[in-house]
Amino acid sequence: MRRRILCCCVVLGLAALMLTGCSVDPFAVDAGVSLPEHDHVAPKGDNVIHHDPVGYCGNTVTTVRCDKPGKQTERWERSFWGGSSVGLSDFLRWLDYSDNICRCLPEYYVETEFEQAEYGINLTAGYVRLGEKQCQLTEDQINWLAETLDEIREGAGEDLCALPPAEQPVFGE
Repeated sequence: MRRRILCCCVVLGLAALMLTGCSVDPFAVDAGVSLPEHDHVAPKGDNVIHHDPVGYCGNTVTTVRCDKPGKQTERWERSFWGGSSVGLSDFLRWLDYSDNICRCLPEYYVETEFEQAEYGINLTAGYVRLGEKQCQLTEDQINWLAETLDEIREGAGEDLCALPPAEQPVFGE
């Protein structure tokens, strides 16, 4: 009896979907499962963990992969070192990853020498994810990341090791 009721529910649910014309977005994390809507709101306070400034030379290697869901023409990957690597790695390293993850997929994946897991970045939703937690970004952080990722895609950036030690910036101050 329970099996019959379950089968009837499934058939009625499928019929309702067909009649309403609903379609499933193959790139959605929820894969058609009805999940509550959610919003991404920029944080009101500080979202960076307090830490002592760290000096880097720029010999750290970073890899960025753009993998926007549903946009195969926008896919690219680049490994690099120097100023862009140091700045991006240091920025991602000290964010406060204390929020639960949402269902939005990352648009960019970043591998650094500081973490074994990849960072997931979604500029549209304004977050950075690490493991099972994420950090909501401020508008300024989103803008900085967008500019930085554009520079990385274009191959721009500087080699901070070429600067004399006294002129090398200390990131994280």
